Amino acid sequence: MRREQWDQALTLLEKAAKLEPKMAGIRLNIGLVKYRSGDYAGAIAPLASVVHDQPESQQARYLVGLCNVFTEHYADAVTALEPLWPQQSSDFMYLYVLGIAAHNSNRKELDEKALNRQLEQAQQRFEVGLAAITDVNDAKAQHDAAVANVISAQNNVDTARETVRQLTNKEPGEFKKLREDLPLDHPTPDDPKQWVDLALKQNPVLTSASLNVDAAAANVNTARAGHLPVLNANLGYSRAPTWGDTSVSTAPANRTDGARPLPAAASAAVSSNRRRNPPSVPSPAVCRSNCCATLPSV
Repeated sequence: MRREQWDQALTLLEKAAKLEPKMAGIRLNIGLVKYRSGDYAGAIAPLASVVHDQPESQQARYLVGLCNVFTEHYADAVTALEPLWPQQSSDFMYLYVLGIAAHNSNRKELDEKALNRQLEQAQQRFEVGLAAITDVNDAKAQHDAAVANVISAQNNVDTARETVRQLTNKEPGEFKKLREDLPLDHPTPDDPKQWVDLALKQNPVLTSASLNVDAAAANVNTARAGHLPVLNANLGYSRAPTWGDTSVSTAPANRTDGARPLPAAASAAVSSNRRRNPPSVPSPAVCRSNCCATLPSV
């Protein structure tokens, strides 16, 4: 590790971890190698396991916090770094990292606390001649900004309480806070293919497009019926108000046998009308954009 041969060191440490999986020191070194080689995301798991087994390990906890900050997991960084306050509150780098994590995770009070401690340290360094007045003013400006954020957040809470009081006509009391161990249950069914099938089955746009296809097919059949044979029939009935037989007269039925073509002019008119007014069938591209599905062509 001192020669910065990270890959070789990591290979040896992982072999040792398989032989002694309960030895926290090996996992700590694995996390340290990954941290120093720049693999911050990969270093979190072994370091977090060390913190779980040895909560008093300040080195592992501090490295977990740094890795979470570098990977922008700010809430997890606050969880890891905040317990180190009694031991590390005089460390400027610890306060700086904690302030970044608190600010980005919307922990305004903790952010103000860290900046206030940095201001105190800046004033102490200035008094003994280790820092310029500009450092003190810069720390004070950051602290004042954090205080302003805390005040703004408290004002938002007070405004929300007043809104609830006006709606309910009574004092709302204390608001319930979000639980830290909020369970995230898996959806039912937990299968993306079933979600797609259900969406296709219950999508009203897709159902409407399918009905449009059926209507277009009916229109095609209606237009095609102009070429079919025609059957004409007449029936007459009469009754005389005198004695005698009742006579029934019928006119001969005219029947067209076979597929007799229409006259040329009528046939051309039917075909032209079908070409001029084709049935409106939604295109597959429209159905894909509206329904995320491709309809069969008619």
